[in-house]
Order: sequence, then C-alpha cells, then structure tokens
Amino acid sequence: MSDPDSCVSMDDVHQVRRFCVDLFTNHPHKAGESYCQHFAYAGFTGVKLVGLGLVSIVHGLCPFLFTSTVSEHVPALSKELKERRRHVQTGHRHEPKPSDLVSKEPVAQTLSAKPVSNLHRTTSVDSGLDKHD
Repeated sequence: MSDPDSCVSMDDVHQVRRFCVDLFTNHPHKAGESYCQHFAYAGFTGVKLVGLGLVSIVHGLCPFLFTSTVSEHVPALSKELKERRRHVQTGHRHEPKPSDLVSKEPVAQTLSAKPVSNLHRTTSVDSGLDKHD
C-alpha cells in the first residue's frame, strides 16, 4: 500500500533494499561464505598484509631485521588465497583450520636473526683499532 502523495512505492523500497543486500552478500555467497565469515577472513588477511607492510618498512630502515619475513609470508599468503579461489571455483567450501591462521614458525625465526660475528672487525688498514680473528 502506498501513499498517493508519495513518489516512491513500497515495491520500489523493497527493490532498493534487495539491491543493497545483494551488494553486500552476492560475492561472499559465491565464495561459499556468509557476509560475516567473508568480512572476518578478508579483515584478517588485510591485517596480515598491513603487518607485512610495516615489517617491510622496518626492514628497509634496519636491513638486519626481518631479513626473510616478508619474502616468506607473501608467497604463503598468495598460495592460501589461490587455494581458496580454487575451492570456490570447484564448488568446495574452504574452511580454514585455526592452525592455518597462525604462523607455523616461532617468532624468533621470523625475525631471521643471524649471527653478526663480523661486526667487531674493521676494514680500514690503519684504523688504530685491534683486529680480532
């Protein structure tokens, strides 16, 4: 029932509402997920990417830190996303296990701390400092 003075009918309102709902749910449903599941996964992936971006900036400033973190995690993340896409295309729903969402290597290894035993040596011939072997 619509108001004779209104320019918008209830059918129009329902069509607009359906259109708006579809905007937010079509893609997640094609991926075999609800809107909330898709939001959670996409949000978590975004946080990982931002974190890797920050790690990359820190590495740029201090090249001895995080020497392989980004180069190891980006391909793993790419593989995970391709695997999810493959599951969607084949009609199999991808259910990541909690262990998939956490890095499998200890934090100390992700820092890629390597011994820096040569830091105390000098390269200048006449520096006046004792050389250590």
